[in-house]
Amino acid sequence: MDDVRKRRIESAKAGDESSMALLMEEAWPVVFRFLRSLGAPDADAPDLVQDALIKGMTRLDGYNSEKAELHTWLCAIAKNLFLDLLKKQRRLSSLDAVPEGSQPVSTLSGQPTGLFADAAASTMHFQDPMDMDLRELLVKLPSEVRFAILMRYVHGYTNKAVARMLGIPEGTVKSKVHYGLGRLRKDLAEHA
Repeated sequence: MDDVRKRRIESAKAGDESSMALLMEEAWPVVFRFLRSLGAPDADAPDLVQDALIKGMTRLDGYNSEKAELHTWLCAIAKNLFLDLLKKQRRLSSLDAVPEGSQPVSTLSGQPTGLFADAAASTMHFQDPMDMDLRELLVKLPSEVRFAILMRYVHGYTNKAVARMLGIPEGTVKSKVHYGLGRLRKDLAEHA
């Protein structure tokens, strides 16, 4: 973390609203892209970003720069808010009768998908048939495995950052990525 951001964080912790505003302005696009990669709809993403940034800034005293980068910490808050939104939507949709012929909200290639499934669709733009096979194979992976692979190799996050996002040990992220890549290699070889 650079010295300027460290000073801003310390000023914001001390109650300096302009430092807080600068931190929020800097984090906004990062958190927004992160939420979109998780599959947050265009209609919900800006509100989720705003809620995450406000929650983060009001709890800035609990932020420890030695444990995580500020953006990683804010992305973790945003992820939790998004998961809460998904749970709420599931509860509400289970109360309503589903009309005939309707599709689940989180679908890819017409199949219901897991928690982080739309990340594949929103972050990768496929052009040739082999790429489509890869997307279909990604969808078949367990949601946390798919999420770890996408965050690691598409978005460039470290294993440590992905571990914080998922709330699991770094070694578990490595295992999930290793497992997922092995399965993708095997499945791609079978489709070749």
